Order: sequence, then C-alpha cells, then structure tokens
Amino acid sequence: MSSEKLVNEFLSFNDNVLKRYFQGKKSEHSLTSSELAYWITERFCIDRKMCQTATTIFNEKTSKNKLLLNMLSKSSF
Repeated sequence: MSSEKLVNEFLSFNDNVLKRYFQGKKSEHSLTSSELAYWITERFCIDRKMCQTATTIFNEKTSKNKLLLNMLSKSSF
C-alpha cells in the first residue's frame, strides 16, 4: 500500500509576480510574459484571451472605484 503526501499550497498572481504560500512560508517570483502565459494556460488551464479580458475589466472597475472614492473624499457633505 502506497501512501500519498497531501500538499496544501496556495498560488496567486499580482503584476506578473507569482506568489506561493506553503507551510507558512511565502515565496515570490517575477514572471516573464511567456512564463505568465505558461502558468495561466498550461498549469491552470485558463483560456488566455478570457484571462486578459477579465484583467482589463478588473482594472477598469478598480480605476473607476478609485476615482469615485477620491471624488467623494474631496466633497463636503
């Protein structure tokens, strides 16, 4: 009978930086555009075009939210 080792690892991306969280430790690795494409398409099996569209939408909404918060903080009630 073989035993399997259970691995609990969490990965995240932000600004082309791969962050790995494992056993309470965090490591960061800057990715080239080809490395990023590999992680998105091959490792996570995500459609590259869909990921680009989602990133664009996220950035637009984030930008609009920051502008709105800035406007609200400068207005007096």
